[in-house]
Amino acid sequence: MAEGVLRRRMGQRELAGVPSLITDDCAATADRISGVTGRWGVKVTLLEVTIVQLPLRGELPAQAQARARGQRERHPWG
Repeated sequence: MAEGVLRRRMGQRELAGVPSLITDDCAATADRISGVTGRWGVKVTLLEVTIVQLPLRGELPAQAQARARGQRERHPWG
């Protein structure tokens, strides 16, 4: 259930806004999850996001590949 709430919250943001969801909005997200889990007697007091995997669509994959290619050309040793 918590994963679904996080996915929806992240899906509503621009890519650049995802870090603020993780750092600034964790309390609000935990409260939202507790709103659902409270009927089971579970209250969320801590929410930790450790891994975020976002599927890249549209122009983003091409931009990411071009950026990586440019970095490799500037720094071929790694």
